[in-house]
Amino acid sequence: MNKEIRLVNGEEPIYLSLICKEIIAYFQNLQIRMDEMPIDIKGGMPCPRFCPAEINNLEFHQVHLTMTKYSCWCQIIFQLSHELTHYFIYCHCKDERQKASWIEETICEAISLYFLAWYGENWEKTLLYRYNTGYGISVNEYLENEIQNKGTRRLTLCQSYQELMEIDRTSQERREDRQAERNELFNLIHARDIFGLISYRDYIIQDKKILDCDRYLEDYPYNFPVKYLCDLQKKALSEDKLISQEA
Repeated sequence: MNKEIRLVNGEEPIYLSLICKEIIAYFQNLQIRMDEMPIDIKGGMPCPRFCPAEINNLEFHQVHLTMTKYSCWCQIIFQLSHELTHYFIYCHCKDERQKASWIEETICEAISLYFLAWYGENWEKTLLYRYNTGYGISVNEYLENEIQNKGTRRLTLCQSYQELMEIDRTSQERREDRQAERNELFNLIHARDIFGLISYRDYIIQDKKILDCDRYLEDYPYNFPVKYLCDLQKKALSEDKLISQEA
């Protein structure tokens, strides 16, 4: 376990430790950098959350998970990969003016599905395999159950900048508004695409919470997940002529 990651509470921490180590190593192998600030991981919290130290006046970054027992490895993978994606996005760009929740939450949710799929496909190679050789089946079942959630498709059906900003404002409370889009984004992601997604804040038009799609696509022309996000935005803003021109 990286000495800068501290598991603060909870039972059976060895499993959480191994999953955390593996997910972080995966990001690092893609040349996605970590912050030098240590991370505290806390179980038994009201909801999963990444809390940057600088924004929340904390001594260290914190990752919150809901579980207090760590025997449900699927739930750990699902929650921890989501919050660590927030963490790596933040490490890449800490300017909160560059954050768009409708994009970031969709990315993090899709990457959490990506890691479930990765664990299911590569179970024999994982650090947890020696503790339960057959658990990969459970991971695949958890993933299949999760992607059955299709949601409302509100993001796809969005027709104005005002509605897009409402989706942005309620991105954590109304995840169903983006579940279908999360699933579609997940289906497009390959390892080579993840850095481009982590870098999305580099392309946000400041204070507007929308992407400079021309510049984003110019830098990542073969990244289909990036193209999908840009296509969602272009469709949503197609009737807002002034906004769509800026985007």
